[in-house]
Amino acid sequence: MSRRPAARRGRRAASPRPSTGAATPRVQALQQAMVRMMVDPAFCARVYAGGDCGLDPADRALLQRVDRRAWSTDRYRRGRLVQALLDEYPATAAVIGVAGVDAFFGSEAFAACLARRGSMAVDFGAWAAGAGGGAVAQLEGAMARARRWRPLPGAGIQPGPGVVPATLPGGTVAALQAARSALGAEPLAALAAGTRVPAPVLDPEAPAEALLVRCDAAGALGLSPVGAGLCAVVAAVAAAPLAPGPLLGRIRRLGARADEARALLDELLADGTLAQSPAPWPALRLAP
Repeated sequence: MSRRPAARRGRRAASPRPSTGAATPRVQALQQAMVRMMVDPAFCARVYAGGDCGLDPADRALLQRVDRRAWSTDRYRRGRLVQALLDEYPATAAVIGVAGVDAFFGSEAFAACLARRGSMAVDFGAWAAGAGGGAVAQLEGAMARARRWRPLPGAGIQPGPGVVPATLPGGTVAALQAARSALGAEPLAALAAGTRVPAPVLDPEAPAEALLVRCDAAGALGLSPVGAGLCAVVAAVAAAPLAPGPLLGRIRRLGARADEARALLDELLADGTLAQSPAPWPALRLAP
């Protein structure tokens, strides 16, 4: 997997989420609706038609007082968001098509992303995996999460900076590489010209691919094939940090002796695959 400098990867998918603050739930709901109206014309039409839009009548009436043309003054807003996703998910876009990527912005997944102030790029990966992108979208989604790595709250051991574990069907990495190769040196231009690749047919009987996706301090990505056991160890602390004792217990349940478990944990902490928190985290060049 090529490690391109961050400056050459192009634009990263910045979420169009409303800003946080001390807003009341009602104000937050209105903010989310306004962002959605600027991006999703079908949702905007439902607001003005009095259809189901998740707002109470008073708030819907408040939005209806705005000249409807105001929501579409920037005709290219949605296009810029689509382009950001195409840049970060070129292989997925080659499988589901540019129109498939665009459909995310009219989906309930996009609405949920706004509601919880999530990451558009990360949420797109999860949505696209179920919208035809399959394992390729899962892998590009893991890459998006690595770019946006943040330390987990709480004390204990967690994945090191920029490290994301992924267990995927056998053949996923080859499918990703084939799709990106088909797009050539200018993937955005190829996608705009309508280049598509068929959805990969992965053998369900093939051994799963266990990977660690790594994003280094300069923003360069790498894929490291690892054993299933090692991937499971990192995945065990991916949602919440674990104290050394419970983590050592999990390693031993994978078949390691006590001394082997301790040596493995020390090695993973030393090479940055795992990290102890709280800790002074290194500065990373992270995507928004």
